[in-house]
Parts: sequence; structure tokens; C-alpha cells
Amino acid sequence: MKWTLIQRSVGAKIALATSLALSFVTVIFLAVFLLVDIHFLSKFNLIQLLISFFCLFVFVESLLVILATNLFVGRPLQKLTEVMKRAEEGNFLIRAQGNTNDELGDLSNCFNTMLARITDLEARKIETERELVMAQENLKYKAQLEERAQALQKAHETLETSLKDLSLLYSTSQLLSRTLELGEFFHTVKTVLTENLNIREFSLLFYNDTREWLEVKAAAGFEDSQRIQGMKFLPGEGICGLCALEGRTLYVEDLSAEPRYLHYKGEKKGEGAFASIPLMVSGMVAGVLNVSHSRVGAFNLTDLRSLESVANQIAVAYERTRLYMKIKELSVTDELTGISNRRHFQQMLRMEWKRAERFSRSLSLLMIDVDHFKKYNDTHGHVKGDLALKNLARILSENVREVDTIARFGGEEFVILLADTAFGDAMKVAEKIKNLVATLTQRALQAGGADFPLTVSIGVSTFPQLVSTEEELLNTADSALYEAKRGGRNRVMGYLPVEEEGETKLPPPFRRTLAV
Repeated sequence: MKWTLIQRSVGAKIALATSLALSFVTVIFLAVFLLVDIHFLSKFNLIQLLISFFCLFVFVESLLVILATNLFVGRPLQKLTEVMKRAEEGNFLIRAQGNTNDELGDLSNCFNTMLARITDLEARKIETERELVMAQENLKYKAQLEERAQALQKAHETLETSLKDLSLLYSTSQLLSRTLELGEFFHTVKTVLTENLNIREFSLLFYNDTREWLEVKAAAGFEDSQRIQGMKFLPGEGICGLCALEGRTLYVEDLSAEPRYLHYKGEKKGEGAFASIPLMVSGMVAGVLNVSHSRVGAFNLTDLRSLESVANQIAVAYERTRLYMKIKELSVTDELTGISNRRHFQQMLRMEWKRAERFSRSLSLLMIDVDHFKKYNDTHGHVKGDLALKNLARILSENVREVDTIARFGGEEFVILLADTAFGDAMKVAEKIKNLVATLTQRALQAGGADFPLTVSIGVSTFPQLVSTEEELLNTADSALYEAKRGGRNRVMGYLPVEEEGETKLPPPFRRTLAV
């Protein structure tokens, strides 16, 4: 028990070591003192000896304390200090030597325990930092993944929108490519806007030939669309006029806050959203597409882009249809007078003939020739001659029905095909035209607008009263015209069949009448 106490106490070790050493020195001193005969020493020498012994004893004791302290305290503390310095430098894996069971050994063990815990903490810190770095990397990757996912979602939405637009453009192009007539074209546009784009209120405006105004050609969604059709807007007038003038899309989210909106000149009152999209053809504005909705802010950017894409298709289709109609019109229209040409007349004659045969109706033909037209040309020149033919075509067009066909047959010859008209009525029409031409040219002559009075001769024939074939209708009308010219001109002659021995003699095959 006592030995264990000495092992666990530095002070006890030092005291024990010092005591043993002093005891050993004391024994040696006593032995020396006993061996020396003290009777030969004087009292003074004895005192000196004792003092020397005491000094030696103190010196030896101090030396022993120093050595014992260095052995049991200094060296262990020095080693422990070195370990602490290395630990301070960051080496937490080093350990102090705790071979003794005294206080220094306990201190070394406690320090080692502390280092172990610090090592564990450092290891945990490293692990935590590693996990934190991994977590940050994961968060970074997660953010990147989320960003890429958003980008993919946006790309997917954009792709879907593009596919919808492409599908819409394809279907629109397919529908519009089949239309070559203006009436069918406007009907197809209405179908595209109402069914494909779900547009319930719209109007389609196009420039006139001189580009002086925009005219509504088609409309839907109005209380009375017929009142809207034909409405005209000048460039710069209202939203649609401004759109046509600037050539860009104009969008009004709230019509109540837009003073430039004209409400179709009072025909459509109300609020909501409104957009005007220009119809561009070869870089020029051909017209405007107006769309509206009763809800404020009804159209977003995607809607406007879709409308612009469809508007481009409409513009291209309109230009194609317009050119087709123009070419078609040129193919059936006389270039000088603007009325039908001989080719179109032949087509109309075949069509009206079939209708007359099928429904047992009359069909009359008026063949008209300008009297002394060669003399008129020689006197006044071909420019005034052309002007005279234009005026005659205008007079004819203004004084017959829309169902009748007027055509320039060649040179100064004109023909009028009168549907559902008997011979007597056709004669009346011919007399009216003859008198009207003579009267108007006479008035122009008196007013100084003409240098030479013009008259016409007219030949008349009718199916089925006088003829039974198309060729006979032309031949008999030409024959009657020839008789009118031979009879003095400026007159109307109806064809009268010549009967020889009980047979009706028809005129020879059709020949082109020449001016006399």
C-alpha cells in the first residue's frame, strides 16, 4: 500500500530518493567520525568539522534534490512539452510516454486522451467537411440538373409550340393552297381563323388597286357582318390604318384605354383586346387582319406570333389568288374595252345554250357593228377610235342585265348574249341600244366632246324560235347584221328565214362581218 502510494506521488519519489541518499552519506560520515580519534581534535577543530559536515550535508542534499527532481520531474516534463509542441503544430497522432503511475504519468495519459479525442474530432471534422463538400457538390449538381431540367422543359414547351405552329401552318397552307377563287378564299380564311385558331371576331381588309384605302373583304363575329363588309379605312385611320401604314403588328390589351380605336366607325361597341396584323407580300403591305376578343388582355405573345404566321400564309394565298384571278380575267377580258373577249363569249354561249336546251328557255344573240368605223379611224386616228370603242363598251355594259354577256367579237364588232329573252324582247333591247348610242354620240358632238357621230347596226337571232344549233345562232345573227348594213346602217334587223319550196333556207356558215 505504501509502495503504491510512493509510485503514484512525484514528491514521495523525490523524498524517498533524497532520504536514502542522505542516509547513505550520514552512515559514511559516522563511520569516518568513528574511525577518527576525536581526542586528538581540539574543540575548535571539532566545531569546524561539524560545520564542514553540515555544509557537505546541505550540499549533498541539494544536489540530490536537484538530481531527483530532474529525474522524476524535469525529463518527463521536457518530453511532455515536446509532445505538446508537436501537437500544437497539428500532429494530433503523436502520444506522450506515460510509463509511470505518478502525477506526470496521469498528466501524460490525460494529455494522450485529450489528443485522442482531438484526433477523433479532427477525423469527424474531416469527415464532416468531406460530407459538406459532397453535399455542396450534390447541391451544385442538383442546381445544375434543375437548371438543365428547366431548360429542357422550356425547350420542350418551345418545341411543342413550334410543332403546333408548324402543324397550324401546314393545315393552313393545305387549306389555302386549294383556293383559287376570291369567294372561296375568304370562306377558307374564315374556316382557318374560327376552327384552327378559335378566333370568333375578325375582319380581313385589303388595299384597293390604287392603294388609296383599305376595304373590309370578310368579317365574322359581328351582329351584322354585312354592314362591316365593304367598310373603308384610309391609311393611318384607326388602329388598322396605322398598322397598314407602319407595316407592323399593333396590339391593344384594353380598348377602353385606346382613343385611336374607331369601333368600326361605330358599328361595334364594346371593350376587350384588339390586334391588327399586317398582311405582307414581297415586303409590301397588301392588307390587314384584325382580331378582337371581349376579354381584356386575351392575346399573349404566343398567340400574336401564331396570328402573324397565319397572316403571312393568308397574304401569300391572297396574292396567289389575286394573280390567278387577274390572269383568268385577262384570259377572258378584252384588253382595250375591259369587257369579255371572243374566247369567253364562246364559253358562255356553250353554257347558256345547254341551260336553254335543258330548261326549254329562249336565248337571243345581238351582233353589233359600228357604222363607218374605218372612216372614223382614218379621220381622227386610232387613239380616238380606241376611245370610241371603250365608250361603246361602257354604254353596252350599263344598259344590259348582269346575267347577260357582253363581248368584243373582233375589231369594231360586239355581241350581246341575252339569257331567257325571246325574239321580240331582244329586238326591243337592240332598238334601245341603237337609239342610245346615236343619242349619246350626238350629244357629245353638240357639246364638243366628239368630232364624228357614231351609229351602230344590229343583227338579232333567237333560239329556239329561229334556229336549233349554236352555229345557226351565230350565222343568222351575222346574216341579220349584214342585212342591216346593206339596208342603210344605223338600224336593227332580225333574222327572217327564207322559205323556198316549203323549206327554210338558213344563211351560209358564219363569216366575220367586215366594216363597210
